[in-house]
Amino acid sequence: MIGGENVHKQKKAKKQFKMSKGMQNNIQTAKKFFGAYGFPIAAVLIIGYMLIMVVSQSITIYTANSEHEEVLKRIEEEKAVQQRLQEECEQLQDRQHIEQIAREELGLVKEGEIPFISRYKKTN
Repeated sequence: MIGGENVHKQKKAKKQFKMSKGMQNNIQTAKKFFGAYGFPIAAVLIIGYMLIMVVSQSITIYTANSEHEEVLKRIEEEKAVQQRLQEECEQLQDRQHIEQIAREELGLVKEGEIPFISRYKKTN
């Protein structure tokens, strides 16, 4: 009798909710439309979504690669600066180089030397 009660409840529910003929026609038209065109529409939407995702990911990858290249370039520049500073540091350990800098840039002389001052400015 349980099955009979469910059928009775369904009939009662249908009686409580009566649809107009226009509403029933609209629902039938929608069912026919989506029944016939539902799969192609869904396929087009899914393919469109996938294309959008692929383009978005491609842009993200391109941007990341560009940033990576810039970072590698900056690393190479910094390595060159580090190498130059390392060489300069090694030169500053050499007494002769220090004396040369003192003479050229500071105008210092050794004891007993006579300084020579030119009237003309030094040009590089």
